[in-house]
Amino acid sequence: MLFDSATAKDDVLEAGQFSLHDVYLIHGSNANRSDKRRAAFVIRYMPASSTFVRQSGDEHRQGEVSFSMSLRPIWLLRGRDRGGNDFSVGHGENYQLVPRVSDEAE
Repeated sequence: MLFDSATAKDDVLEAGQFSLHDVYLIHGSNANRSDKRRAAFVIRYMPASSTFVRQSGDEHRQGEVSFSMSLRPIWLLRGRDRGGNDFSVGHGENYQLVPRVSDEAE
């Protein structure tokens, strides 16, 4: 068994607190029903030898928000790119804002 719901635990955050966790941690939250903004900041790292695969039509939905990984910007933080990645996508003139749930709800 990969997940035992009997060991699940609620971690309720107070205003100003944040959660820092591994991408493989099962996590989630209920809808934000307040008039206060809830923000997320996601960082994913991969070795400079990896290739970020961009596929057109790679649309995902997360609740009411849709996004495409093919438009996601990436940055080389250190070393030399050995994966042949395109770092121009999602930057500068190519930058496209991803709609927030609160934008679509209005």
